[in-house]
Parts: sequence; structure tokens; C-alpha cells
Amino acid sequence: MADLYSEPRRTQARSQFKEGTVYYRTKHRDPETGRITTIWTMQERRRILDTGKKFNPEHSLRHDDQQRQDRIARSIPDQGLRRITDVALPRGKPLEPRGIMNPGVYCYQNSVYQTLMHTPMFLKWIDTHVRVDKCRAKKGVRPPCVRCNIRGLAVNYWSPDEERSDPLSRSNPYIKNIRQAAWSRFDKSAHEDASEFYNWIVEVLDDEEDERWHEEWIALYSMSFREYYECRRCGAQRPGSIDSPEFSLEIGVRGVDTVDEAIKRHLGPDKVSVYCDSRQCRKVRGGTAHDRHKQITAGPRILRVTLKITEYQSEGYKIKKRFELAENLDLTDFQVVHGVPLRYKLASVISHQGKTLGSGHYVASVRSFYASRHQFYNINDGEMQGLHRSEFLSNPQIPRYFEEGPGFQVYTLTYLMDERPLDNIRKSSKNAAPEIPNIRARYARLDRS
Repeated sequence: MADLYSEPRRTQARSQFKEGTVYYRTKHRDPETGRITTIWTMQERRRILDTGKKFNPEHSLRHDDQQRQDRIARSIPDQGLRRITDVALPRGKPLEPRGIMNPGVYCYQNSVYQTLMHTPMFLKWIDTHVRVDKCRAKKGVRPPCVRCNIRGLAVNYWSPDEERSDPLSRSNPYIKNIRQAAWSRFDKSAHEDASEFYNWIVEVLDDEEDERWHEEWIALYSMSFREYYECRRCGAQRPGSIDSPEFSLEIGVRGVDTVDEAIKRHLGPDKVSVYCDSRQCRKVRGGTAHDRHKQITAGPRILRVTLKITEYQSEGYKIKKRFELAENLDLTDFQVVHGVPLRYKLASVISHQGKTLGSGHYVASVRSFYASRHQFYNINDGEMQGLHRSEFLSNPQIPRYFEEGPGFQVYTLTYLMDERPLDNIRKSSKNAAPEIPNIRARYARLDRS
């Protein structure tokens, strides 16, 4: 009997749907919902094309939850992104990032703003606020609407009307309004944790009363999982509890680990002791050892990773670990249905210098997605400098203006989904021919393999 909790082997023959590629027609049952997903063959596809029906290969190569998030993310209009970033600058003048002046202890907020301003999918989404639907927050209400002010900050940040080389003022009205709204969670006169402020920003961006906005928020930030248990004694498998989705992966890093290895260990199986209801183990008291597996049903467009660098020693000091950053993440093997690769590229890094996360200093390193002099930048409040790729991926990060110090320990990473594999599938499905030569020979060759 086929394993109901893992992808059937024959459906893994190809990572992309291309003309002339043969897929076995295999049914895959989701143990949580009971929903059956069909893996299509080229023979099935030819029959559909002959009848004139539209065939969408994505339906067989991604989980239903992932397909839903893909569809919602693609429906977000991109006029706002072009309006924000495609500004009319003088010829030869690059579109560069801008610093943000720090009036006191707000470097932890400035580093998060820089991350948001260099996330194209986020800029595309936030500009639809009040442009598609009116904001329900009344004017003059305190604290003000965070969504309105982040949208205003994005337009102001990339606006050509001001001197591009000047950092945003410490009295910028949008930043002041967001800061005021954050006082309900953060001490206005204390140095706080940048990752916690990032989490707060993502939380307040949601609006459950607006169904369209809430679904788009889920598609951008939510990673959902399905888990199952496998008994080490008898091999029996059973579904686990359905956990709530994760909006930020909190990863523990060991010694000289790479971030890629740490994330895969976080998603990989872990040992637990639970009750096994199989015939062989039913009478075992106290439970048996199981491997708990987590499989991704839907990955977000924006993947946030927080590294656990706060394993304090008895004296209360932060333990500093030197580990390599991963510019590219491939999480394909952790999907329930992994016909389409699930890959991410590093967009920004928030790093910290100091003994504790509630003190010290935060800076941001970002990838520039627009026409600029450098591909990478390090931004320290109002100061900015270009980086080489090796400096962007270094840990600790050592900006040139801090060369004499110990450097900044990497703390929070933001990855963006690589949508090229999905785009290739869409293109191949539109251009594919209905005729498939010698399909029997292709089946025989794959069957022998």
C-alpha cells in the first residue's frame, strides 16, 4: 500500500512540467482533509487538449493550500509598486536607499523599516491599502492607522521630490505616527528587540474584518504545515495535530552551522514519545519513540527567519556564534507535494551588536532590487554604504565604519520566494503541443527506472 503521508515516488520524476515530459497518473490523499490530488500524465493532458478544455499543470504539482496562496498573491495589482519605485529621476542618477535619522533609541525600528522598504512584494501589497478599499480607521483617531502610515512612508521613502541623498528626518510624520502606535507594546524611552518590533508590524498589518486583505496577508507571511508521527518500533504512521501556521521561523544554530542546515534541521524529523495504536505496540506502556515529521503545505511569499542568538550564559551575556548565511534556500523536499521547487533568495539582514538584544545597536543590510550603484547596502540609521556580496553574506557583519569593533551578529533574515519555477510551468503549459510521439516507449523507459 502506498504511503499516504508522503509523496508517491513516481510523481517525483520531474521537477517542472515541460513539453514531452511524462507523469504517472497517481492519486495522493491528504490525511487531514481527505482531499485527493491527482498527478496528471501527458496522456491525460493530450485528451484534455483534444476536448478543448483548459489544462492547468499547477493543479497537480502543488498542494491545494499552496495553489490558493499563489492565486491570491498573483491577484495583488502591481501598479502601486511601479508607482512607488519607478520614479522620474534625472538621467544618470541612480535610485538608491535612504537612511532614517534616529532621535534616540529607535535603531531597532529603523532597521525594520529598511527591511520593509526593500521587499518589493510588500511594497506592491501595502500600496493597495485605501487605493482599493477605504481605510476603516477614522481620521484623527489615536493611535493612528499603521497601515496608512507605512504606505505613506513607502511613498515618501522612494519619492523623487526630496533630495535623494538626504536621510529621512527624525520628525517624519509617518514614522512618528507608527512610533506612537507602537507605544502600546514597546517602551518609548527604552532600547527594544528588533525582531519583536518586526513581529508587531506584521501583526498590526492584518485586518481580519477585511476578508480580501486578510487572505493577502496570509499569502504573504504565513507558512502552514502538516505533521505526522512514525513509530520507530513498528513503522506505523498516523497524522498529528494541526498546528497553527508560523509567521516567523525561529531557528537554533549550533556552533559552525550554516543557516541552510539549521533551517532544514528545524523542519526535519524530531524524536518524541507518544502512544502508538498499532497492533504490535498497543500494549506498550508509556508510549513509544516516534519521529515527528513536518511537511509544508503552503510557503509564504515573504519568509522571515529569526536566529536564536540569546542562549545566555550564567553571567547574562549573549553567546556569539559564527555561522554562514545562505543566500538561497531550497525547501522543495519539505513540501507535501513537491512537483514545483520551493526556493527563496535572501533580501535583507538585521544584525545586532551588544551584550543583550534589549541594548546595543541594530543595523540593516539590504539587497537593492532597483537601478542603483550597488547591489547591496548597509544602512546604519542615517548612514549608508555599498557592500560587496561577500560582505552582505558575512557573519558577523562588519561595516567599514565599525571595522575596529567586534561586528554585528546576524539576527533576523528576510527571504523572498523565487517564482521563476512556477512561471516556467505556466509558459510551458501555454506553448505545449497536444501530440506526444511514442508515449508507450516513454512509459516503459520510466517504469524500468
